Amino acid sequence: MNEMPGEKTLFPSTGTGRSLDDQLRRASLAFCGQPLGGKARGAFTLIELLVVIAIIAILAGIMLPVLQAAKIRAWTAQCINNQGQLTKAWLMYAADNNEYCAGDDYPTEENWPTNPHKNWISGWEDPVGSVPNGPTGNDSDSTNVELLVNPQYSQLADYTRHQPAIFQCPANIVVCKAYPATKLCRTVSMNCWVGYNRTNSSGIPGYKVFLKTTDMTTGLGPADCFVFIEERGESIDDGYFAIEPPNAGANSLIVENMPSSNHKRSGVLGFADGHVDTHRFQHLNKFTTSYDGGGANFDTPQNPRPASKWIDPIGSIGGVANIGDLGWLEQHATCRQ
Repeated sequence: MNEMPGEKTLFPSTGTGRSLDDQLRRASLAFCGQPLGGKARGAFTLIELLVVIAIIAILAGIMLPVLQAAKIRAWTAQCINNQGQLTKAWLMYAADNNEYCAGDDYPTEENWPTNPHKNWISGWEDPVGSVPNGPTGNDSDSTNVELLVNPQYSQLADYTRHQPAIFQCPANIVVCKAYPATKLCRTVSMNCWVGYNRTNSSGIPGYKVFLKTTDMTTGLGPADCFVFIEERGESIDDGYFAIEPPNAGANSLIVENMPSSNHKRSGVLGFADGHVDTHRFQHLNKFTTSYDGGGANFDTPQNPRPASKWIDPIGSIGGVANIGDLGWLEQHATCRQ
């Protein structure tokens, strides 16, 4: 570039035939990935976008089941820990009370205002809100953690260190009708054949009621007798898990309370020797949903829920002999005297 006399260019030639400002512009375009002509690079095509979306969908389809399985394993581990704490608390209570088991008398659990200090917990949960909670009414027991952690209402409160979370399964999705944003505060119940204040409420003679831990030395040992069990949210009411005795004819096909299967069709149980285990239920979802005609934990005909006749086929699964879920529960609840 020739300069006029007395003039100076802002960016003199660098000897390459281009001014310095032109070279800077070209370098900037090259750094940004744009063609040297200065035109912007074209956007993604529709096919490219669809390919990216398909890859993301495939990765999500692979990862979601893995994440869900990991969540279930975490919930199961938490419930095993909770049941372990409850079972240890139950054993410590018995050790401090001449081996008598903590109470599990459902009438006084329901009428807890006039019957304090009598049971392992107090209260009558009613998630569907169809049956008044005895003297308390309107489903308030379903959210009242004081009935679980206050020594006035729970014999195990001091032994559980007043922790309400150990009574609740995190996998439970049942909420209270009266408090629609709130889950049940308790999803665990106690074997109805265990407790210092229990009787043979089934009316079928010849079966053991375990008033003391020492009653479990023969027939059904502590390693085989469950004390705590996760109960299905639609079924739970008092802290008493009602189960008929084994080999009791037609009565053996009836259950008033449904076990939970929130952990990949398995439930968590705490046993009288202190160990905790899971049990996989094969036929749990095969039960009647029509009105059963009466009983403390049933709804009105206009608002039915799972009734007491749980259909549990007994036979074989895949050629392997199976006593059925209900039979397994009965055999681990009580035994012949």
